[in-house]
Amino acid sequence: MRFYVKEWDEVILVSVLLLYIIGLVNIASASLVGVAFLKFNFALYKKLILQVVAGILGFLLAFALTKFDYEKLKNPKFIYSIITLNMFLLIVVLVIKYARHMPVNRWLFGTSLQVSEFSKIISIVFLAYYISRKGEVSGTRELGFASFVIALQSFLIFLEPDRGSAIFLLFIGFIMLWIGNAPPKVLYPTLVVFAILGMIFLFLKTGSNYVEGRFVAWLNPFAKANTKGYQIIQSLFAFAHGKLLGVGIGEGIQKEGYLPEIDTDYALALIGEEWGFLGVLFVVFLYGGLVYRIFKISDFAEDTFGKLIAFGIGMYIAIESIWNMMMAMNLIPSKGIALPFISYGSSNLLANLIAIGLVMSVYRKEKKPWKRLS
Repeated sequence: MRFYVKEWDEVILVSVLLLYIIGLVNIASASLVGVAFLKFNFALYKKLILQVVAGILGFLLAFALTKFDYEKLKNPKFIYSIITLNMFLLIVVLVIKYARHMPVNRWLFGTSLQVSEFSKIISIVFLAYYISRKGEVSGTRELGFASFVIALQSFLIFLEPDRGSAIFLLFIGFIMLWIGNAPPKVLYPTLVVFAILGMIFLFLKTGSNYVEGRFVAWLNPFAKANTKGYQIIQSLFAFAHGKLLGVGIGEGIQKEGYLPEIDTDYALALIGEEWGFLGVLFVVFLYGGLVYRIFKISDFAEDTFGKLIAFGIGMYIAIESIWNMMMAMNLIPSKGIALPFISYGSSNLLANLIAIGLVMSVYRKEKKPWKRLS
């Protein structure tokens, strides 16, 4: 383990560890209130225990991937196998949903595995593969096929329904094609198709009223204070209550039933209340350092495949963290996106740590150029 740690970039290692620890403290604070500390109750400790287990497993996988030669992923058999498996599992999720007449289902095996979280990482590797070999094949045909696969995955995720992840996948797919210098005859039609799909995913029912309600709540949450605006108002109250230094870890009141999903979508609100503005600023600083370092690794990687993997993962973490933080502060309409490494959720945490492991594999392969620039 010590050897594997030495193979990691120090900034990324420290940033990820601190974000994960902050997440555990947040989950503990949100779950263990009042007399919970006086006696053991598994139901109260369940989230914390699951997040610790997922973290241990995730870090082990990440350290293992550090030693793995990422170039071995640039194999047609592997790429087609993993994307096919991913599509199959997304279909299984939908089969479970419709067979059990569930309005929403995003998981396999109860609520233990959210396939869409891993779809984002798989799609990044899939696109990196196709873009990096466009000089060896017909770029238009191959990249057009890759764009179709991303659109199809996005559609399957939308049907769960998970609008946020579906639109996120389209966005990250287009950005990778753009950065990968896809030819205009692929890039522009893809932009049009992805934009149309994104608008359909955003406005198609579960309803125009649903979307309209989200926008009204965003523009004036007090107009729907008891319905769509409720969580936004409570989130803003949490930040206001925390002021500069916070009320202290474990002392927040919003977690006591006032703000639902305070350890997932609105994890930053709890940090704002208990850690204050300086605590939020520290979290932003950690994300900034993490994403900057990943982009630096992408910039100095000589292999196109590795460069695109690192870039895609950097964009993935940057967009998710910015999206979640802006949503918690009501700077954009609310839509459930986890705060990487901090929000409760085993699938999201595992996917994030696997992604970091892939970045470290790229870093380890040719680390001298950016070591000199540290």
